[in-house]
Amino acid sequence: MPKRKDIAEGVIEKVDYPNRGRIYTEEGQKVTVKNTIPGQKIRFRVFKKHKDRVEGNLLELLEKSPLESREKVCEIFPDCGGCLCQTMPYEKQLVMKSDIVNRLLEEVLDGAAYDGILGMNAIAKSFPQPIKK
Repeated sequence: MPKRKDIAEGVIEKVDYPNRGRIYTEEGQKVTVKNTIPGQKIRFRVFKKHKDRVEGNLLELLEKSPLESREKVCEIFPDCGGCLCQTMPYEKQLVMKSDIVNRLLEEVLDGAAYDGILGMNAIAKSFPQPIKK
């Protein structure tokens, strides 16, 4: 069981809302680390312990996720977390975000259907197009 201030490594399995990556220790303890993407191998420091989980701070990205195929465009990425997905192609961003929303809705909608997230291309097509002269 990790203790406060311990430093550990792991691979992010999935991301929960809001931007909290999930890792499980060898003992099965859930650890959440903000501003991470599924598949990233990270180094983190434990800063808070709860009965059912541990929270960690991201110290270092050891390996990029297979989902990351673009270069960062912001010089302070990923420190602020505002543009967490910028290194992922847009289509993969939609898949990850749709998974997060689906898991949130499953908790409250008791089996109701979820159709996924419409991407910007689908939304743009629904608006009237300007008249070309």
